[in-house]
Amino acid sequence: MRDSYLNAADGCEAVFNHASSLSISLSRGRGHRNKSVELDTGCIRPRVPTARITALIEAIDKVTGTDALLKQRKQLRPAHAPH
Repeated sequence: MRDSYLNAADGCEAVFNHASSLSISLSRGRGHRNKSVELDTGCIRPRVPTARITALIEAIDKVTGTDALLKQRKQLRPAHAPH
């Protein structure tokens, strides 16, 4: 996995302006391999490993418990509130 997926040099076939971006950093501690990935969500394939990045985000959410927090927050949101 590359360190960034932000423009054509990173493998983006096209980049849609005004898209959000993500920065993901993992640190396993001293002496271990660390990884950071920057992704412009407007960066469109073919060489962007979208499935791998999604799997990484889901794994982080599962380990940190943020997926449960987000689900709980969504349940508490009033039905008429915008998403």
